[in-house]
Amino acid sequence: MLPSRRPARTSLALLASAALTFSVVVGLSSPVVAFTPSIKPAATTVAAGGTFTLAIAGNRQIYATGKNDDGQLPGAGAALTTLTQIDALPDGTWPTALAAGTGHSVALGENGKVYAVGLNNVGQLANGTTNTASPATWAEVTGLPVGAYPVRQIAAAGLNTYVLGANFEVYGAGWNDSHQISSAATGEINTMTQISVPGDPVQIAAGGPVSGFDGFVLARNTAGFVFGRGDNGVGQLNQAAGADVTTMTLFAGSTGNATMIAAGGAASYIATSTNAILAVGANSKGQLGNGSTSPTSALVTMTPPTGGFVPAAMAAGDSHVVVANSLGTVYAAGEAGAGAVASGSISPDQLVLAPVEEGGGVTIGSAVEVAATSKTTILRNAEGLLLGSGNGFDGQLTGSPGNRLSVVQLSGQWLFNYVRPSLTSPIQVGQVATASPGSWSVKPTAFTYEWFNDGVAISGATSQTYTIAPDDLGDPITVKVRGTRAGFTAFQYESLPVAPAAGTFDISIDPVITGTPAIGNELGVDEGLWTPAATYAYEWRRGGVPIPGADASTYVLTAADLGQDIEVGLVGSATGYTPLSTVSDTVVPVAGAFSSVGVPTFSGALRAGQTLTAQGGAAVPSATTYTYQWLRDGVPISGATAATRRLSSSDAGRSISVVATATRPGYTSQPATSVAKVVALYNLVRPSISGTAKVGRTLKKKSVGSWTTRPTSYTYRWCRNGAPIGGATGTSYKLKSADKGRRITLVVTARRSGVPSTSATSARTDRVK
Repeated sequence: MLPSRRPARTSLALLASAALTFSVVVGLSSPVVAFTPSIKPAATTVAAGGTFTLAIAGNRQIYATGKNDDGQLPGAGAALTTLTQIDALPDGTWPTALAAGTGHSVALGENGKVYAVGLNNVGQLANGTTNTASPATWAEVTGLPVGAYPVRQIAAAGLNTYVLGANFEVYGAGWNDSHQISSAATGEINTMTQISVPGDPVQIAAGGPVSGFDGFVLARNTAGFVFGRGDNGVGQLNQAAGADVTTMTLFAGSTGNATMIAAGGAASYIATSTNAILAVGANSKGQLGNGSTSPTSALVTMTPPTGGFVPAAMAAGDSHVVVANSLGTVYAAGEAGAGAVASGSISPDQLVLAPVEEGGGVTIGSAVEVAATSKTTILRNAEGLLLGSGNGFDGQLTGSPGNRLSVVQLSGQWLFNYVRPSLTSPIQVGQVATASPGSWSVKPTAFTYEWFNDGVAISGATSQTYTIAPDDLGDPITVKVRGTRAGFTAFQYESLPVAPAAGTFDISIDPVITGTPAIGNELGVDEGLWTPAATYAYEWRRGGVPIPGADASTYVLTAADLGQDIEVGLVGSATGYTPLSTVSDTVVPVAGAFSSVGVPTFSGALRAGQTLTAQGGAAVPSATTYTYQWLRDGVPISGATAATRRLSSSDAGRSISVVATATRPGYTSQPATSVAKVVALYNLVRPSISGTAKVGRTLKKKSVGSWTTRPTSYTYRWCRNGAPIGGATGTSYKLKSADKGRRITLVVTARRSGVPSTSATSARTDRVK
């Protein structure tokens, strides 16, 4: 017979495992988050108890909501109406799986041990005691052999707890009135007791009790066969309805193709490798999903939904079953009354699997885990969101008491980050850093960002991207990411600090030399287009060798550069950037040209026998030397290439000029011609006079002499002892008493147009008598 307290039953389906690289440590009232990188990976699971719900949150703590009459929610105190963190497991271990009965909670730690807390009136906590005073804290179950560790799976229903060990053996504790644990006796078993299963079991499921029926347990082995023992009052163990099954007995219809099992209040479910679901047992509410309400002890095939149905998760309550397919779509069959099948109405019952209905504002998306209890369904979707439907009068669905006829979101969920925010690489000055928000226990609908330099918020840096500034060089840069979602408490998580490297310049247009590459010209450089803008240092090079002192942005070409490869090296620098060296194009300078050369001049008397001296005109730039060429009537005079020239008789009456050629190293020589000048006429044979040198007598011009160029006219002047005689300018002169004792000469001046006149003097007479 049953104990005085009527147990309820629980089913669990564990499907998803989320690998964590760090955990969060958080107080319920504080949004401050600290990271602990050493924490090992953990799984995530949910469980539905008689009047409460358990879940492992993203921070790898256990959260719960619902009744706590038996202390099954340690640390919670009174009943909860929102998901609340309860006490952690002992030994510093993290939970990896949960199971729940009528009034007790069971957890599997990552250390492979099993812990239980809550109602222990029939030994279901397997701690070696049986009492009605519930323990206040988690305690390790007892009775497992060493070979059972680390435990593979846990299950619970009503007043029973089951364990699947590493040794492929099944163990149970708690109520044994239907021999669900042992055939030796009925009543209470308070330590883990082995339940023999043929083959190597890989999955267990706990069923019952439900009104009029006791508990039972199922096992699936590696060969795909299903076994069961315990209450078989309605044929739920695929045996003729009636007597209890006292040993693990093969389901009569099990053919070795089972892939998943679930146990309800008085019904069993088997998913097969052909994607069919077989069901057996109670069916008053259509929970076998075959379109009828008739119970059966023979396996029947549930009517599958259309569209290639592939079952992936399965759980059952007192009189309903919930299945998620491989796409995450959730279906349910059975009793509609409390809303466990989420049909949106209390009637009619669903006799075949039908999609559950989403409540206002709720989107299931893709479900990865399902759990069920008497009249309640719990879902976890791919985002980690906890959802539920059905009986919520005890707070197991959070919020105000009442039934939920469609799927709703449980309140009190937290946005935990389990893969820390990070910064994309490379992180360097001038580059755009992007914040990756990391991975979260439930996917936020939005993120906010805040960037920091050495712990100080960067003004205006509140987007997902941030361009690393020069002032950030070498400083620890972090980003804080806050995930938000309606109905969830938001936390802010900070990335690990990264010290940006120096930026690198980008040159999209190369530097080029400007100016005309000719000696004497000034060259400059167009630095090109640098990103970011830079300041520059310069180094001019000749033939690849630096030119001493040539470190400005301009350079004046010298004679040494003629015909050489000239380039300029640049080093660009900017705060926060690695200096970058580059080099311009190469130019080869040609000879320079004087910008101007003045007209040369020459000095000296323009007559034969005199020396002329040439002077080159002023040149820009100044000439270092001049070369000369004298010209006669515009024709070069052979050999006349000195700066001076002595005039000869051949020059008389001729035009004389000089070409002065300015020269300078590296420059093209530049000639310039002086103004031409005519040399005076030259007397070859001096004039002569005739007559007797005696007072009263007349002297006459005998001959004007001979000249190099025939004069066109002559003028005459008679002289006394070399001094001109006043008025004596004719061709004859009558001697006067003043002339007595003196000598007389005749000066003849030859004239020709355009030629300087020249005078010649006759021989002197004897002394005048």
